[in-house]
Amino acid sequence: MKFLTAISRFFLFCSILNSCLQPPDFKQDFGEPSSLSEIEDALKKAPSVDPLTIHPGEFAYWTTHQKIERLSQQIILQKAITVTQRKEDHQYVYLTLVTELRELVAGEFKPSKNEQEFRILKEAKTTSHPLEIDNEWSPFTQYFQTTFSPLWLQKSARSQTSQPSYFNLKVRKLLYPTPTLVRQRPNCGGLSPCQDTIEAQEIRFDQVRWESRGGDKTSFQIIYSNQVPYLANRLKICIESKIDYQGNRIKIQQCEEVEDFNKGSQNSNLH
Repeated sequence: MKFLTAISRFFLFCSILNSCLQPPDFKQDFGEPSSLSEIEDALKKAPSVDPLTIHPGEFAYWTTHQKIERLSQQIILQKAITVTQRKEDHQYVYLTLVTELRELVAGEFKPSKNEQEFRILKEAKTTSHPLEIDNEWSPFTQYFQTTFSPLWLQKSARSQTSQPSYFNLKVRKLLYPTPTLVRQRPNCGGLSPCQDTIEAQEIRFDQVRWESRGGDKTSFQIIYSNQVPYLANRLKICIESKIDYQGNRIKIQQCEEVEDFNKGSQNSNLH
């Protein structure tokens, strides 16, 4: 995830407060060690939704929030994806997706919109993590690729001159609050029955990259549910880390969270 221009606001804020920057933390005790294979296994076993269940009318809306040190949290991105068409032949399902974005750039939200068609192999194994649709890593898979997938972890580990270490893997079941906008829909977004909470699973872990000054820790939180439509499978994803700025280390957290969703229908009138 990229970090935007709010950094300049942070330093103005700190000058007013007469320095809120903290020196780097070189402590090397990062907690309980975990292996890369354990992290991958947890992600692969996360609750998944079969992408072949996607039909026209399926919709999801996310907001991305950013928090820099003591600055107030702010929205930096709004994203909505709507499935407008589904076609199929004996081998593939073809889906048309419309994506709308509003991204904070230089203090203003810039809108954009695009339409793309993707295909899914019908015989693909969908029992693992929902991002792994087939062995070819189709364009549809790449479209939903995030830094919270087994594939990204493998690439990240291989790209480092020194292998990153992993710590504090925690997996737990929880009841996640049903988004307010979903509960306000006449059909409750396709949930049946409509409830105040959704059965979900949370995965947490830390990745430490080793630099000359010591270890740099990045913390991950991912919440999955198979009680929702495919597009909303990842209900929440958060990353927290520190970046260098003028000799200081600044803590930044970004979270992408599902705010609304709706299940599609084979009888949808969308075109």
